[in-house]
Amino acid sequence: MANQVIKQPNGLFAIFSNGVNGIVRHDMTEQDYINRCMHEARKKALRDARYTIKLAREHGTSSYKPFDESWESAYKLHLEAGYDPIELKEVNDAQPESEQTS
Repeated sequence: MANQVIKQPNGLFAIFSNGVNGIVRHDMTEQDYINRCMHEARKKALRDARYTIKLAREHGTSSYKPFDESWESAYKLHLEAGYDPIELKEVNDAQPESEQTS
């Protein structure tokens, strides 16, 4: 459902939801709205990333035809496109990006 940000008479902002035909948030500053958007974007990014990882674990790829390259075929295309070879980490050395240090 679509939401619409509306400026209130007091200069703050409200969110009108077409889904419920009503105001779902009000008296928000610009920063409140930005924080809300960042929070929602983070939740969506985590949900999407977890789903992509789940597909890759279960099927070897995160996609379905026509874009369902295996590692081998994707890596071959990577090299054929002129990109540098990739040195893979050993599984026991792999860390989430958030834990890697420079």
